[in-house]
Amino acid sequence: MTKAKRGNGQGTVRRLPSGNWQWTITLGMDASGKQIRRSGTEKTKSEAEKAKAQAIADHTRGGLAAPNRVTLGEWLDRWLASRESEVKAKTHASYARSVRLYLKPYLGSKRLQEVRPADVRYLQDKIRGAGLGTDTQRLALGALSMALKEAVRLELITRNPAEAVKVISDRQKEGRTAQAWTAEEVARFIEVARQDRQGMVLVFMVSLGLRRGEACGLRWANVDLERGACRIVENLVTLEGKPHISTPKSANGRRTVPLSQEAAALLRTWQAAQAEERAAMGEDWQDSGYVFTTYKGTPLHPDNLNRALNRLCERARVRRIRVHDLRHTYASLMLSRQVPLEVVSKQLGHSTPAFTLSTYRHVSVEEHSQYAVNISDLVNLSTSFRITN
Repeated sequence: MTKAKRGNGQGTVRRLPSGNWQWTITLGMDASGKQIRRSGTEKTKSEAEKAKAQAIADHTRGGLAAPNRVTLGEWLDRWLASRESEVKAKTHASYARSVRLYLKPYLGSKRLQEVRPADVRYLQDKIRGAGLGTDTQRLALGALSMALKEAVRLELITRNPAEAVKVISDRQKEGRTAQAWTAEEVARFIEVARQDRQGMVLVFMVSLGLRRGEACGLRWANVDLERGACRIVENLVTLEGKPHISTPKSANGRRTVPLSQEAAALLRTWQAAQAEERAAMGEDWQDSGYVFTTYKGTPLHPDNLNRALNRLCERARVRRIRVHDLRHTYASLMLSRQVPLEVVSKQLGHSTPAFTLSTYRHVSVEEHSQYAVNISDLVNLSTSFRITN
């Protein structure tokens, strides 16, 4: 039996009668004064030396005690916990959902250090095989890639296997999620919605291009009717079916939005109605400070606007769209009226005008047909056609 020389704080590596190599290291003392010891067995001396060195490195940076034994599921749990204070609550909930529904069920039991690109492709095939689309793939693979990238940074693995697998687009579904109403459809919708309590909120949103969470999260303290402006500084989003206060998606999302005369008039009408409701409720009124509230003064549940929009679409006899498509509609109508792209982008709180143009430009069939220009008009040529053999 061979025993390597013990160095100060370097641990030992020795050969066992079985032919395997055992490594042992003392990493200091815990809070109770007890020695912190780590050990393991490998097939070769070099592997034992590497495992011992890894244990030292992990202890130094507060890492995992035995990274070679950690499963992907265990690492994902640790990664999620570390991200909770670094990202918005809705983003963290999205990560957690992908981990719970896809990553852990399909790959969770696999050792972290043994995950390969083929395993990630297997995950992708399972997601697609379940009939789930590109967005689900992107969210699941994105969360996995970020978790594995962190493992690379901490030297738990040498490369990120998720980077070798690309999202497979479902071309049949591309371009069908985002829709925009025509000007005629918007007019029919507003005619009906402005007579409905929740419809007023939807009219306000399509008038300014606000996100659902931005409208629901608007407080009177951030509205200046005299100056005709409102400040977007808070979102009211839905997490696990419950309203949750969040902040704008980006620095550009935190912005001041000018109020049109009609939007300001809508808010004044709402403010007067809310004052009557406050008086009628008396001590039962809950002063939440939000602009758009229930009859009792509590914040509107964002999900209720989805149901309200479906109901009002049927009543107005217009195409059923998503609440977020009201924002698409606003942007498309503004751009079709030649409002400067930079102005529209700033109103929407986008990072760049290029993003606005690529994401929210929806050209109607009528507008598109106007640009079916004769080639003869472009080249100053009188053109007639005659087929000869």
